[in-house]
Amino acid sequence: MSGTHAEASVRSAVLLAAGRGSRLGAHTDDRPKCLVEVAGRSMLERMLGELVALGVQRLLLVVGYREELLRARLGSQWGPLTVEYLPNPDWARTNNIVSLALAAPRLDEDFLLLESDVLLAPGLLPGLLPPNAAAVARWREGMDGTVLDVGPDGLVRRVLLKTSPDRPADLRHTQKTVNLYSFRADDFARAVRPRLEARVQAGDVQSYYEAAFADAVADSALALRAVSFDRGRWVEMDDATDLAAAERAFGPQRSGQG
Repeated sequence: MSGTHAEASVRSAVLLAAGRGSRLGAHTDDRPKCLVEVAGRSMLERMLGELVALGVQRLLLVVGYREELLRARLGSQWGPLTVEYLPNPDWARTNNIVSLALAAPRLDEDFLLLESDVLLAPGLLPGLLPPNAAAVARWREGMDGTVLDVGPDGLVRRVLLKTSPDRPADLRHTQKTVNLYSFRADDFARAVRPRLEARVQAGDVQSYYEAAFADAVADSALALRAVSFDRGRWVEMDDATDLAAAERAFGPQRSGQG
């Protein structure tokens, strides 16, 4: 693993954890979604463990709903991770495009972009290195959200949100985003940050941050590599059905499996 750390050269991660996760119902009445436990461990602590294993040292945590619980749980240091908090005061009225735009001025070195409601098997995150990569999985019936059109060279040709006018009806040849990315700081600052901020300043605060990625890719300003996560387990936690699936995938009966 030490060789992986040396090659990674990514010391920072930004983790978006401002939202409530209302589709999980009573599970988030008293806590942020990332503190919901799966097989006895919170989603947040599972993700932080993966960051530590990768050698990440700095965590920028965008917070909102019940942020005091996150501050109490992590403090300013979680193991080797230095934790910096960035509040999104409008978390209840805005989407994650605003959270990432708030974080953008602090992203001054290569970084991982993570959503706090994703569970993944150990050892998948290193696939996002070197930076400028998007984690993807083969699209399957029932999957929702943003998909990518990936060329034979493995580069993303189009980022297709549910609202994208050119999104095909048949998604079988697309790749589903896993909501995990890596970026070179200079490419993010040049290609993504201006497009994020332009959308937010125009009042487009209900969009997902992938809208800015779509703009950058469409303008040929950003070359994003697709990295398959099909070889390992992962779950995006949106509702009670996902929680049940996560308990099956990450429960004690799977503890000895990678």
